[in-house]
Amino acid sequence: MLCYRCGSHVPDTSETCPTCGQKYDAARQAAGGPARRRSGSENAPYKPGDIIAGRFTTQEWVGSGPLGHVFRVLDQAHGVEVALKVISPRLLQEPEERTQFALALRVGKKLNHPNLLRVYEEGTDRERPFFTTQLVEGMTLRRMMEGRAAKGQPFTLREVEPLLAQLASAIDAAHRYGPHSDLKPENIIVLPDMLKVTDYGLALGIPRPPFVQAQKGHRVEGYIAPEYVSGGEIDTRMDLYSLAAIVGEMLTGLTPDGDGVPELLAKNPDLPPAFEAIYRRTLNANPLARPKTAGEFSAEVSAIVARSPGAPSRPSRSMPPVRQAEKPPPPVPTEQLPIPAMPPRGGQRPEPPSEATQPMDAEMLAAIMAATPAASSARKADVPEPPVRAGAASAPVASPPAEPRPAPEPRASKPHPAPRPAVAAPPPTASPPGVPPAPSAPPAPRARSKGPVRGKRDTGERRRLLLWLALLTVAGLVTGSAVGYLLLKRLRPAPAPGAVGTPSLPAPGAPRPQAPPPRESPPAVAMAPSGSCPPGMKLVSGGAFKMGTAPDDPDQASDERPLESRQVPSFCVDEFEHPNQAGALPTVNVSWLEAKDACQNAGKRLCTEEEWEKACKGAGNARFPYGNTFDADRCSTDDAAGTDRVLAEAGRFPQCRSSYGVADLSGNVAEWTATPYAGGADMTQKGGAFNRSAFAVRCSARLNGLPSARSGTVGFRCCAGLQP
Repeated sequence: MLCYRCGSHVPDTSETCPTCGQKYDAARQAAGGPARRRSGSENAPYKPGDIIAGRFTTQEWVGSGPLGHVFRVLDQAHGVEVALKVISPRLLQEPEERTQFALALRVGKKLNHPNLLRVYEEGTDRERPFFTTQLVEGMTLRRMMEGRAAKGQPFTLREVEPLLAQLASAIDAAHRYGPHSDLKPENIIVLPDMLKVTDYGLALGIPRPPFVQAQKGHRVEGYIAPEYVSGGEIDTRMDLYSLAAIVGEMLTGLTPDGDGVPELLAKNPDLPPAFEAIYRRTLNANPLARPKTAGEFSAEVSAIVARSPGAPSRPSRSMPPVRQAEKPPPPVPTEQLPIPAMPPRGGQRPEPPSEATQPMDAEMLAAIMAATPAASSARKADVPEPPVRAGAASAPVASPPAEPRPAPEPRASKPHPAPRPAVAAPPPTASPPGVPPAPSAPPAPRARSKGPVRGKRDTGERRRLLLWLALLTVAGLVTGSAVGYLLLKRLRPAPAPGAVGTPSLPAPGAPRPQAPPPRESPPAVAMAPSGSCPPGMKLVSGGAFKMGTAPDDPDQASDERPLESRQVPSFCVDEFEHPNQAGALPTVNVSWLEAKDACQNAGKRLCTEEEWEKACKGAGNARFPYGNTFDADRCSTDDAAGTDRVLAEAGRFPQCRSSYGVADLSGNVAEWTATPYAGGADMTQKGGAFNRSAFAVRCSARLNGLPSARSGTVGFRCCAGLQP
């Protein structure tokens, strides 16, 4: 084996390193390599419920990597969930090494960029250094690359270009304070609308020999620049080496190794020769030969893409095993955090695996690539519509159940009728008397096959059995029909003037009768199945989040809530505003009472203000669904010149999504919530509208309205709880 401390070769049975004196124990030797990674949380230094540094309560083990373990913890000082990474004590054994590590992390606290993960605190617990970061819910680039490789579909250069632009922006921002030093796919988290780069500066705070050996132990040493490995002088260009290695692996599955820089064109002949040139230049062993900045490298790649033929992205032919296929799979990503599972494409929508986070193919890439509406429309025509871009063919939550036929065909692309209660029983005609239930046929042949020698006695028994089956069948049909009729009569809502069941509304000049008083919905109607959301709804994971407006927000209004921690259980929320169909205009000119009834009739309820704001702020507690800085082109709001837009179809602005995948939460139409405004008669509205600017379309902004008031800029969306 190799010494963790100095990298020297040590006999497997040795208890100490003959070069540096590092001591080993048999348990740690036996738990090395892939077996150690498979053990997962068993080798973690903390268990759920443990208190770290007297402040952080461990909630769950998230993953492990070359440097240590990651946990989801609750910061008791602030009441929020954060990610806590514990560094292996074997990497930092001397007091001066720990001091250097703390200094490197303090530099990381200065970073402030949308694509860089925020570092909060650092400290030591039981001789274990640790630091906390912003808790984001996404998937690592490593996991996405593995999914593409498993299907034999490497990334195309056009797909890589927008990802590279975000990475370059993050790296250049970090280079104001020094190199990142540990750039690799495991440290890049993919969110629905952006990338996040983690672990800034860790390699600068850990001695080089143990850091390099730890990376080799997890087979990720191919991203480390040669000057770092050799102990030479390093600068920000070491990150460009790592960046080129990542891009090359995305395109071909190959990374630099002991045999040198791989030949990309030999693996993927579709790549432009000009890209191979810039790739090899960026991987030059001499840092001075590389591009000066990540932005320069990204710009050259963009220029190559612009000069290339504009062929649409297509799955490539099957790839032979890549060089790294013989190696064990990469470890569980260090920063992999659980997120709401997105249902896979297809009519049956099977349950996603528990480790799934976001779709890893065209759906995820479409959001990251910030495609134009025209490009999005082209993709919709080529593939079945995924949940992230649900169109008119996606059934709303409360659409009527399909006819009870075996093996139903996929749903057709047509508008659905008005929502009905999700618990409504099928009509009595679902089982016509002329079609007896299937179980009545099979018993006869089984009876004949069992007793062929019984003669007349057996014939009489069969006749009596058939008579009883006929009587039971008739009785069952009559009973089922009666029960179904009574259930339908009880649960079907009575038509009321002004009720909102479809997007169509009374003419502006027509008299509006008084809306009916709200009805109590059945307790189970507004609950989704445990652990999943119905089609057309997005899962928002429960937990603590920061509700309200920060005191330093320049757009803060006097009626907004102060920033404070709120605990919200997991829930489901409509992807779009009512009628929750991509391409359909939102329902407007609707009172709060009508909106409440419409949600109840659909088996749901209005969202509370807390739920609405958590769905908008996402996992990163952002000011807007897409980030902390207002962008007039992201959502249906005032444009950059301050000119009002008009009411837009749902999904018209594909980048107007929160990290939970919920669309159009900023602008377009304000949305009624179930929360009273300041404890009075008014109800709270959230989200602003198409004629409002930054101050009114923030996630924490709020308005008020009478429950009977209607407006052409006010609509609603529905929520549902999760069954325990």
